[in-house]
Amino acid sequence: MKSAENVFPASDARAIPVLRPLKAALAGAFLRYVIAGGVNSVFTYVIYLLLLPITPYTAAYGVSYFAGVPVGYVLNALFVFRQPLRWRSALRFPAVYIVQYLLGTLFTVLLVDGIGLDASYAAALGTLMTVPVAFVITRFLLKSGRAVESAAEQPV
Repeated sequence: MKSAENVFPASDARAIPVLRPLKAALAGAFLRYVIAGGVNSVFTYVIYLLLLPITPYTAAYGVSYFAGVPVGYVLNALFVFRQPLRWRSALRFPAVYIVQYLLGTLFTVLLVDGIGLDASYAAALGTLMTVPVAFVITRFLLKSGRAVESAAEQPV
């Protein structure tokens, strides 16, 4: 009988096929997306906490969230997807934040009013719940714009 060590050697991730997509995701854009999102989230969360004592939590969430849009664009274009900053993608990029904002607001309200979670924690958790959807939309907007613009620049 083979031991578990012989079947799934710890030093060889290739021996476990399920780990290949996870390893690829962690080595690439998704890991950079999570890092950039963490940086931007800390930035916007500090603004949220500063506004919370003087505004309703929904207003604090909205102001802080939209303050992160330009920061998010720069981080995602340059660091995550390694694309140059372009007016076209910059103008389309807020669409990601609109979808994420609406979902995050929905989750935040459900967490605060639905289950009674403290508002200072609900916004962070609500935003975290939107990460997978936002990644897919961001990648599509930033990467698809490059293909369209490259094709347009080609001689006829």
